[in-house]
Amino acid sequence: MGQSKSSLQPGDHIYCDRSGSSLYNHHGIYVGDGMVIHLMPPSKTKHRGSSAPCPKCGYKPDIITRVIKTCLDCFCDGHSVYVKSHCCSKAADEVVKTATDFLERNDFGPYRLLKRNCEHFAVYCKTGSATSPELVTKIGVPLGVGVPLLIATGPVGAVGFVAGYAIAKVITDAT
Repeated sequence: MGQSKSSLQPGDHIYCDRSGSSLYNHHGIYVGDGMVIHLMPPSKTKHRGSSAPCPKCGYKPDIITRVIKTCLDCFCDGHSVYVKSHCCSKAADEVVKTATDFLERNDFGPYRLLKRNCEHFAVYCKTGSATSPELVTKIGVPLGVGVPLLIATGPVGAVGFVAGYAIAKVITDAT
C-alpha cells in the first residue's frame, strides 16, 4: 500500500512503480498543492499528440525528456505513491527550490537511463548527490539481480561482473 497523497509534504522525494512489476520506479520531488517536479523519460505512447491535456496540470505525453511539473495523478499514472527517505537530506524548502530552479532553467539535461534518470534528479534535489541506488541494486553490483547470474557462467560472467560494477560506479559518481 502506498503513501496517502494527503500526507505528502513539500520537499518529499516520492516514487511510484509505473512498470507494475517493481522493475523500475518513477521518481520526483513533491512541491505541494498536488504537484510534482520530475525528469521525464521519453513517452512510450504510440499516438503522441492524440490525447487531451490533463485538466489539472496541462500535461500531455509527448517526446519530452526534460524536467517537468505535473499533478500527482499524471506523475503516478494510476499507481501508488511512496516517500523515499534519505539519511542526509537538505531542508524541504531548499529541495523544492533546487527542483524549481531545474524546471525554470531546464538545465538538468535530457533523460539518460544510466547517467541522468529521474532518480538521479530526485536524489540530487534532496541530497546534492546525483546517484541512482535503484540502478545499482537492479543492474549490476553483487547485491543486484543480474550480476550473480553472470558470475555463475564462468569467465564471461566475471567480465559481466566487472562491467556491471563499472557501470554502477559511474552511476554513483555521476553529477
